[in-house]
Parts: sequence; structure tokens; C-alpha cells
Amino acid sequence: MSDLIPANGGWLLVDASWLHDHFGESGVVVIDARPSHAYQSGHIPGAVNLNVYAIRARSSEPEDVAGFEREVEQRLRSIGVRNDSDVIFYEDISGPTAARGVWLMELLGHERVAMLDGGLHAWVEAGYDVTTAAPEIELGDFSANLRPDRLASASYILEHLNDPGVAIWDTRHESEHLGMNVLARRGGTIPGAIHLEWIETMNPDGTLKEPEVLRARLVAKGLTPDKEIIPFCQSGFRSAHGYFVARLLGYPRVRNYVTSWSEWGNRPDLPVERPRG
Repeated sequence: MSDLIPANGGWLLVDASWLHDHFGESGVVVIDARPSHAYQSGHIPGAVNLNVYAIRARSSEPEDVAGFEREVEQRLRSIGVRNDSDVIFYEDISGPTAARGVWLMELLGHERVAMLDGGLHAWVEAGYDVTTAAPEIELGDFSANLRPDRLASASYILEHLNDPGVAIWDTRHESEHLGMNVLARRGGTIPGAIHLEWIETMNPDGTLKEPEVLRARLVAKGLTPDKEIIPFCQSGFRSAHGYFVARLLGYPRVRNYVTSWSEWGNRPDLPVERPRG
């Protein structure tokens, strides 16, 4: 077993220098979370490919979540992830797709996971090589142990809409939040949701802002660590980035609403709010 990444949220972010020093060590699995065509055009040597964007849940209902869990478990095994692996996700930047990979691992009970800060751009900027050669893969033995406290369903959110201890975080663009850009049957937001677009947590070079800056930004919006934080977006990727940021800051209770507005905005039984701009 590798002991590079401490369990229980010890680390969630590594830089290019750290990864360069450790990526060839036994037990380390580096996952390129981009689509296969991007992976094939050039990736970190030794990295395996998992198109995270293609892995989606049909709904937040238990039966669909169970199928989602099985699919992710099988895909992780197929790329060599083991129960004792240290897993590093990356994409082009510190973006939603890599963050979704981290969330998936934590959802399935695997806490030895991190994201490469700045992604492939940071790796290349540091002067490190890329390759088009795919590594040989030995099937892994990863076994999922679902953490329900890492996942929010529509019914869970509905039950907690008026709970002062729960903060719903809308990570989408302001035009989506206000209902001007409608990507479902209905536009708007979940009643009482706090808007902070995910991109506001990023530096121009694709790395995450410093922790003290992130913490101040969240707290100023009312996203405080004493509350349970539930990020959402359109389809659970930008919200996974919000989840990652909150977890990185040590927030103890964070759930990703995986089906987000693609579910909430298309269900007429769920309430919608259209804030004033």
C-alpha cells in the first residue's frame, strides 16, 4: 500500500512537482479525466484514461444511484484502481471534471484521492513530458462502499429547504441562476440558493485560488463551515467543483446534488425561485 495521500481528507490537492516526484511509485494511479480523444493527443506518462464526463446518473432516486455506483465501480476496476490505491485525477485545469472524479471516489468510500492543481496545463508549464503511449493496465480490485452523506437527492433537498443549518449553493452562471438562460423545462434556481459561480474560485492560469481567498469568498456568501453545504449546477459537474472546494477547505458536511437542475428544473412537483438580478 502507498501512504502518499493520507486518508480521511488529509490531502485533496497536489501540484505538478509533487506528482512528477511520485507518479511512478507503486500504488499511485493517475487518471486523465478528459475524453479519449484528448487523452490520445497527449497525456501525463503512465496516466490511464477515464472519461468522467460520460459517467452520469439518470436521477437522484435510490435505484438509479445504485446503478450509477455499480457502473463507476466497474470502470474504476477496468483502469487498475485498487482498494489501496492513491488516486490522482487531472484534466486541462483544476476544473469540474477532475473535481467530479474526486467526488466520485469519496462517494464510493475511497478517501485516498486528490486533484492535480492546474491540470495538464500546469504539468506542461513546469516543463514535464507528455506522451501518446497508453500504459499497460492490470485490472484493479476496487470495491465501492457508498457514502450516502456525500450525495444529495431531490427529496433530501426538498426536506431541508427551510433548514437554517443547510446552505444550497448554486454554482452556475448568473444567467442560469436568474432564469434568463433556461436549460430545462423551467428556469431559475432552488428556493433560497446562494449564488457563487464555480469559476470565481479559479485563478486565470487554471489553478485554484489560495485557501484563505476561497474561504473568505465562501463565508462572505453565507457558505460557512458550520452548515451542511449542497452545491448544484446543471448536471453535477460544476457542483462537484463546489463540493471539492468546500472539502478542500475542511468543511465537514458537503453533498453533491449529482443530477442538479437537469432533474430539479424538469420536475413540476419541485419549487422554483427566480431571483431578481
